[in-house]
Amino acid sequence: MAKAALKAAGAKAKVCRAMRTDGAYVEAGEQDNLIVQKLQEDPSAYGIFGFSYLDQNSDTLQGAVIDGTNPTFDEIAEGSYSVSRALYFYVKHAHVGVVPGISEYMNEWVKHWGEDGACPTPA
Repeated sequence: MAKAALKAAGAKAKVCRAMRTDGAYVEAGEQDNLIVQKLQEDPSAYGIFGFSYLDQNSDTLQGAVIDGTNPTFDEIAEGSYSVSRALYFYVKHAHVGVVPGISEYMNEWVKHWGEDGACPTPA
């Protein structure tokens, strides 16, 4: 009922894209340790991390099951974990050959890519 009312009122986009200002959402940026501190203060809260941080701190953090899917490497890689997103890597062409180490850095990123541009997943 409420969902239909939002859609009918044309308010869905505004509501779904607006950041809460009632204290329910706390911006912590990329400060993962601060997010963990906030979670320890309020065990009913949720935090948003990159997978590697969750994976490296699985002794103190628990990933949220979303639509019956756990935040595992395989589920994220195949796109089943619905709140994950793609990682984009951009390099300014003018920096190649000018910025020391940038070519090696790019090669490290792409060394496992297959012919179709995708990284093979572990068997």
